Amino acid sequence: MPRRYPEARKWYGTKEWKRLRYITLDKNPRCTRCGGVATLADHRTPHKGNYNLFFCIDGCNTLDSMCAKCHDSWKARQENGRVDTATDEDGYPCDPNHPWNN
Repeated sequence: MPRRYPEARKWYGTKEWKRLRYITLDKNPRCTRCGGVATLADHRTPHKGNYNLFFCIDGCNTLDSMCAKCHDSWKARQENGRVDTATDEDGYPCDPNHPWNN
């Protein structure tokens, strides 16, 4: 949870969030990034402290199942505007925004 949105920290302890997290992990128990065991429900679109985005009100956001490793590395890098360092089987960057692909 980014420190930039301290008001959102309390939302993770609510019944509503726990229900959304349970539904997400029950529907897909595997990490959408690496296929490992998912332990977190991740906001596909960053909520940035927005209550409506956080709780997916009006279907404005969806949640992905993720393992802690992918969430804390790949997702954090993506949200901070950095490129993904994953490579394909030939060793080329998968991220179309990587400088190699420009």
